[in-house]
Amino acid sequence: VTLWQQRSQHDNGTLQAVGFLMLSSIIGILIGDWTWLEGMRILGARKIIVMDCIKPFLAALVGRVFLGEQLKWPAYIGMLLTIVGVSIVGLEK
Repeated sequence: VTLWQQRSQHDNGTLQAVGFLMLSSIIGILIGDWTWLEGMRILGARKIIVMDCIKPFLAALVGRVFLGEQLKWPAYIGMLLTIVGVSIVGLEK
């Protein structure tokens, strides 16, 4: 009986975790997509794409500050080349 109760509690916890994960995903997608589309409508696609190039640097910064991750110099060169390339294409008229 004890094993069955432990298994039942574990299954309920897993089901609850999956439910919260689904709720978080739905809310995140709704808010994220809505703000992305509004940004495109207000600023235009070219400016949004240029601003979107900052994401790799922000991810590297967050990884370094909160997780202690260390990137090697080729990763930073790759991010820089990507930003330069997308900025050239995004800012041309």
